[in-house]
Amino acid sequence: MKKRLLIGIVAIEPNYERTAGVIEGIIRQAFKSDCDIAVLSSVYHLNKTTNSFRMEEQSIFELILSGRFDGFLYDPRFVYHPDVAARLDKLLRKSGKPVMTIDGGDAHPYFDNTAADDCRPFRKLTEHLIEEHGFTKIYCLTGPQKFPDAVQRLAGYFEAMEKHQLPYEKSWYRYGDFWKDAARELAADILEGKLEQPEAIVCGNDISAKALIEALENDGLLVPEDIAVAGFDCESEDFEADSRITSYRRANFQLGADAFRRLYRTISGGIPARVHDSREGLRLGLTCGCRGITRLTAREQHEKATRRIFRSGLESEDMVIRYAQEQSFPEMLQRITGMAYYLYRMRHFAICLTEPFCQSIEQGAQLRTLTHESEMRIASERFDDGRLAYPDMAFHADDVLPFFGQDKPCAYFLTPLHSENICFGYAALSFGKLPCTYDSTYIRLIGEVNTLLTLFQKRQLGVHALTASQTDPVTGFRTWQAFRPASGYSLVYVEITDFKLLFCQLTPEELHKRLRAFAEILHSALHPDDIACALSPDGIAVFTKDTKLLETLFPALRKGSLYHRLPFTVSEAITPAQSPELMLQQAMLRVQFTYSMRKSSERDALFDKLCQLQADIRSHPEREWRIEDIADMLHISRGHLQKSYKQYFGTGIIETVITLRMERAKELLAGTEQSVTEIAERCGYASYVYFTKQFKRAIGMTPSEYREVHRSGAE
Repeated sequence: MKKRLLIGIVAIEPNYERTAGVIEGIIRQAFKSDCDIAVLSSVYHLNKTTNSFRMEEQSIFELILSGRFDGFLYDPRFVYHPDVAARLDKLLRKSGKPVMTIDGGDAHPYFDNTAADDCRPFRKLTEHLIEEHGFTKIYCLTGPQKFPDAVQRLAGYFEAMEKHQLPYEKSWYRYGDFWKDAARELAADILEGKLEQPEAIVCGNDISAKALIEALENDGLLVPEDIAVAGFDCESEDFEADSRITSYRRANFQLGADAFRRLYRTISGGIPARVHDSREGLRLGLTCGCRGITRLTAREQHEKATRRIFRSGLESEDMVIRYAQEQSFPEMLQRITGMAYYLYRMRHFAICLTEPFCQSIEQGAQLRTLTHESEMRIASERFDDGRLAYPDMAFHADDVLPFFGQDKPCAYFLTPLHSENICFGYAALSFGKLPCTYDSTYIRLIGEVNTLLTLFQKRQLGVHALTASQTDPVTGFRTWQAFRPASGYSLVYVEITDFKLLFCQLTPEELHKRLRAFAEILHSALHPDDIACALSPDGIAVFTKDTKLLETLFPALRKGSLYHRLPFTVSEAITPAQSPELMLQQAMLRVQFTYSMRKSSERDALFDKLCQLQADIRSHPEREWRIEDIADMLHISRGHLQKSYKQYFGTGIIETVITLRMERAKELLAGTEQSVTEIAERCGYASYVYFTKQFKRAIGMTPSEYREVHRSGAE
């Protein structure tokens, strides 16, 4: 039997619509050609300033070295980080397999390229302004001159103007950035009189067009009454009934299909029949002056509404809050794998973990990051019929997935599961026969899976470290393994509730301080003959012969809550009629007293969300934390958000961000040789000057002075 080809797609942000269209074309063409597809994807944008968490996503690309692949399709357009680009080039070359880039330009020193023809559609877009509206003075703003598609789009503008014998001066067209800055500069030149006011402007993409419209209208010019504007390469969200942008939908699907056909011919010598798609074409909006605008079809409207329902369903789950308390790793996997229900059109979802990660959970073994040589384990699966499976199936990362090479061709998206410093596996998502890609719902799911796996693994490290010792270093209690009670002792189980959430919310120093205070209060409530054993960082077994211990223990712990500030539960007293292990099991199931630090369920829900927000800020202070965005995410008003946050934590959100950024800056200044500019970027500041001013305001000296003082003190 002939081996089915496995083609790898190396992609950044497959949910971005331009990339999604390309991938959909590849998948449909691959299915028609009886080939399997594995999309190695980074779910986040790897730009020039990238934090350690996002850089760790690169580990998924180590699978490029798998001997299972027969060739690769690589979309380099959105790999802006030079180190990432260099690493991908190195891995692809090292694989020794044929590589086809997509829209990568013709100057790549190693790989062939398949590019779209942007000249023809851009000419059609410009001709619409000429033929339908009679405009003759039309400006053009394209993208960077080094981008082939930007050059092609400008050529399309030239062809349209020349075809209709319209003059155009050099000042009428310019290269830009495919972003907002160049559009704002063009608007400023028109508004300030440096350029004559045109009748229309055709932009290289919709982002530039929207920024241009905003800048023009902010200064009083109306679109399209004063100046008509058109964009290019539009996304489906711009096809809404109230859409303003006249644009052109690029043939990305066909580009992906054609790139696959060229790679297939390189590998096999043959060329498959071509698949076709009709989604390319002009999309009419209001910005050119047209009255009849393009609307979403009934099918597109239904799909958009359905995706919104699935997305809102997952957003209402609060996975980290709900499942961080699971004591059993299989139970937590069951919970988070079940959440794949919210992935629209999902047919199969699997969590694949490295063997070292699984062993670290079970035995506290040393972790090693993912490579193509890793031993893997399929820990859990979910199917579209609702079935959950826990096959615990072993396979080798060099095989990528054990699902390839079956009766029918398949396509899987592989996304990394990781923390800031280690990748412990990947998720595999398939849409069955459908040529489609994941959306923002999947990105949210993967982010929360990463958080839960990281929290559980860190907690288990604490459990295993405790198990290996004779005494708990935080509370001072002896460990369970170091003690076996004599006969006649009853057992009471005391547990710190919400421990994993507290682990996420608090610094290690603060958490240890609270645990020590809790242990001191508990110890003072015990009889001299009572013995407390630490079972885990959040569980304590108390062996006692005092039949009235519960009458004093819970009140003492509750009274001391002002000092330890920890929620807890106390079990019934289990009589000594069986082994200590069975007594402990019963005690864990028989909670008699519960103490919570909060008052109402409504307040609990908001408090939990704000605690998770604080934990996220602590993990990534360099991100852009906007009050408006956070309020929208939590579905509360801006004022309520700020008031509640300050009430709970005694400081504002922005103050928290600045404080944590300054702490990170001090660590980097004292412990690295990085320049102040680099440190400013790593702390979330685009402006070196602003970073320096804020650092001096917070610390009392400039970054350079702080570094000098710290080093002179160390010497």
